[in-house]
Amino acid sequence: MTKIRNSLLVCLILLIFLFCTGCEKKEAGTASDTRAFFDTSVTLTIYGPAADQALSECFDMCRSMELIYSAENEKSELSKINHRSAQTVEISDDLRDAISLGLQAYEDSGGLFDITMLPVTRLWDFRSGKGKVPDAYLLSEELLRVNAETLSLDGNSLSISDRNVELDLGAIAKGCISASLKEYLQSREGVTGAVLNLGGNISVVGGKPDGQPFRIGIQKPFSNRGETLATVELPGGYCVISSGVYERCFEQDGHFYHHILSSETGYPVETAITQATVIGTDDALCDTLSTVCILLGKEKAEALIAEKYPDLTVLFTDADNQLLRYDAQSGETAVNLSEPIIIK
Repeated sequence: MTKIRNSLLVCLILLIFLFCTGCEKKEAGTASDTRAFFDTSVTLTIYGPAADQALSECFDMCRSMELIYSAENEKSELSKINHRSAQTVEISDDLRDAISLGLQAYEDSGGLFDITMLPVTRLWDFRSGKGKVPDAYLLSEELLRVNAETLSLDGNSLSISDRNVELDLGAIAKGCISASLKEYLQSREGVTGAVLNLGGNISVVGGKPDGQPFRIGIQKPFSNRGETLATVELPGGYCVISSGVYERCFEQDGHFYHHILSSETGYPVETAITQATVIGTDDALCDTLSTVCILLGKEKAEALIAEKYPDLTVLFTDADNQLLRYDAQSGETAVNLSEPIIIK
């Protein structure tokens, strides 16, 4: 009888131990999932006792924000603006901020970056994964509809003087969305850290459970996903956002075409840069500038960063897959970065 009691006591102690161990795991929990939004793959990894609930809430936010920024979803706010019946429309705070950033990028790039490029990008059909060189006459006709000068913002009132103008926020939206997710997670009780990956746009929050810094790889252009040129080591609150000519591209009749189009010609911009990576704390700005840097080319991009955004770090990848780090503070460029790039 004593042996039975002892056995039961051992079993009870073991059950209590297992229950408490499970509680400890929950306290330091990790939740991660991948879903499709914004015409790309979104992977969110969240740390902390509220990780599971926060993950669900973040995907709910993604679903809501897709109904703001998508030019393809007929139910989205942006799509409704593109099919407007009035010259002036009232827009949400989120859309106002994105359009304002787009107009700033238009100015920064001397007009090369233009958020009214939708009629032209639609002709190229990069979103389907196939792509095609459009008829030259049709391209010239659609290019006439591209003009950010027709846009005017007054608070939340957006005026578009040309009824043929349509907006596309594809080069801005992911940054705006990750910024919103990051802001939410930074204030969310029970979240100790997170890694947000929106189609290769990486943003980090808080810290990792093991106390180690976040390490983010810089993609090697035209290689298998996961093959990197260098690693960036950074604290929570930062983002590492790249744009590259290899992301959406195709070959036709022996010529290479990519999705970063010049608003002057309607054709892919000719640049010696295959990728631009911008590192900072403002996801939306970094996302936008990564495209602006490719449109401008290395020298003009460096001049812009030095003049207006000296707190950012910019990495350029050239046609030989050589990685160049531009330091706006010193005005110097470091070549062939083999050691981790440490951001403090």
